[in-house]
Parts: sequence; structure tokens; C-alpha cells
Amino acid sequence: MMDTPKLYTVSWSLHCRKAEAFLRDAKIPFEKVTLDWDSVDAAPRDLGIHRLPALDCGEKIYEGFYEIKKAVENR
Repeated sequence: MMDTPKLYTVSWSLHCRKAEAFLRDAKIPFEKVTLDWDSVDAAPRDLGIHRLPALDCGEKIYEGFYEIKKAVENR
């Protein structure tokens, strides 16, 4: 696992806000990376991310709020 997981979000997404609050409540340290429109378009190509929010833990990227929630609950 990388030092600090990165949470990729967009400002207009309810699921991104829910994921951020969930990680904070679970006391999971993370670096928040807010993508703009151009970054969102390039995310699949540049980051390998197809759904937001996405939590990059180094060895795996969890995409979507429910996948992030499930990964944290099963750790």
C-alpha cells in the first residue's frame, strides 16, 4: 500500500462527497485530488480510472462509492 491513498473526486458529485465523509469517519488518511473537466476526460487514459470517486491505494484502485465502502469495511 502506498503511504497515503489518493481519493479522486469531482466537486459536483454527491457520491464523491459521501466517500470523503465516509473515509473521514472511518479515520482513513487520504489525499483528496479534485479533478476538473479536462482531468475527468483524461482520467481513463492517464490514471486508469473510469468511475468516480476513486480511491487509489497503490496496489489497487477502488472505483465508485460502494466499492470504496466495501473495501474499507473488509480491511
